[in-house]
Amino acid sequence: MLTEFLEKNPFGFAFMNRFTIDIQSPQFLAFVGILIFISLSIESSLQIDASPTGSRVHYVYDRAGIINEDYKNLLDNYLRLLDDSTTAEVIVYTISDFIGHGIVKDGQEIQDRDTLSNYIFNELYLDGIKGIGKGGEDNGILVLFSSKPDSAGGSMRIEVGKGLEGNITDGIAGEILDTYLVPAKDTYVKNGNFTLVNQGLLDTVVALGKYIGYSNNDPNYKLTRETQQQSQVDYFGVIIIAIIFLTVILLSFRRRGRNWRRWGSYGGAGWYGDSSGSGWSGRGGIGGGGGFSGGGHSSGGGGGHSSGGGSGR
Repeated sequence: MLTEFLEKNPFGFAFMNRFTIDIQSPQFLAFVGILIFISLSIESSLQIDASPTGSRVHYVYDRAGIINEDYKNLLDNYLRLLDDSTTAEVIVYTISDFIGHGIVKDGQEIQDRDTLSNYIFNELYLDGIKGIGKGGEDNGILVLFSSKPDSAGGSMRIEVGKGLEGNITDGIAGEILDTYLVPAKDTYVKNGNFTLVNQGLLDTVVALGKYIGYSNNDPNYKLTRETQQQSQVDYFGVIIIAIIFLTVILLSFRRRGRNWRRWGSYGGAGWYGDSSGSGWSGRGGIGGGGGFSGGGHSSGGGGGHSSGGGSGR
């Protein structure tokens, strides 16, 4: 059939006269098969990218009824894409108050922020799935927000699984809350407007996504403030200043010349120098008999078998 088409078509006839191709040869058929396989593979990959699936039915549980539909869709879509890309599960859970929400442990309603956050993260079934994060990976995050504070004044918390502690430390979690969600909550308390809370929740999960290693170029997911980038710049600036400071000190010592002598009493130590060289001398010195050491370390934690840390406000 293909041969007849080429013979009847003037361009095909010219093509056949120009090149000698056996369209029934195994080589030609194999080449056509490869082209078909490549085209189907490209089509399949495009379909997968276009439809984020995630591993959960929902990523947003707005029990307080404060998130409008537009923001709920933005949040759910972003978190589903994040799950597809990194396998990390980030859940947003809101309540109107720590009293009357109905989440019970050992027959008693949980009415303090940290205990409730830990219970939701580890024990609560959400659409039939217990806890947050993939099994064996502990890569879940909970963003808990309450319209009203608990008895200790806490109204929000980011709970982080052990598998993501290296990405999101307690300090980073606290910084994200202070930058995005705390100001939004303060505005709500003043005027009762939840719009900024909606945006604050969205900014919070986008900031978490950046620390996890996920990026999205959709303008809807552009952070209102790039605090994590600013923090990195600040740390870099401190390092540069420290290097300059140490360099100036070292140069000032060298400018004093090799004949400069000074004896001190830092534990019986002294500095000396002559025309043949210079060095440190003494029976003791700073750190000669000991040093600085720590007997422990600080570790954040919300408790439970999966959550490793987090921060609350």
